[in-house]
Amino acid sequence: MLQIREAMPHEAASLAEIYVKAVDVAYRPFMPAGIVTGFTLEHQQPRWNRKLSLRDRGYSHLVAEQRGRIHGFVGIGPAAFSGHETLAIGEVHSLFVTPEASRSGVGKALLEAGARQLAAEGYCQAVLWVFWDNLPARTFYERVGWHATPRSRRLNPELLAQGAEVSDCRYQQPLTSTSNAFNYVRARQLFSA
Repeated sequence: MLQIREAMPHEAASLAEIYVKAVDVAYRPFMPAGIVTGFTLEHQQPRWNRKLSLRDRGYSHLVAEQRGRIHGFVGIGPAAFSGHETLAIGEVHSLFVTPEASRSGVGKALLEAGARQLAAEGYCQAVLWVFWDNLPARTFYERVGWHATPRSRRLNPELLAQGAEVSDCRYQQPLTSTSNAFNYVRARQLFSA
């Protein structure tokens, strides 16, 4: 049985490994090979150690585990784009599953669990960003009820300097929670930080 739970700091190596494998499969068709091969475990391990320590800042990662093995993860937290609108908007910052778990329901289960947690934390809407050229991911998000918006962004100069002509498009989904109003507690947490 698939279990969705909070990732533990000691699982950073597992998340880094999933990330590297998933990026290799998902991004290879549209991103220059030099960039994809640059996503190594050695490079990603410290990054995931840092990411798993951000829970106290409103970020968290949920993992999908079955028979003691992690098959994927979702990272959620406050929306990263600027503006006062972000107070009520949460973001799915990452969603990756092992190539073996692709199309098995793991990604959908993680995305739904992430959206539920964002709603429980008081967010009214969730957004995520996906590469325009990542058609399998875009098809997945649309199939599970997310909607593309007109917003897009060009990726960081580091990727552009390496020859990647890629941009992101934004997807969004309204969240339902037990409260219909903006979560006052959430607003206080954000303004007092």
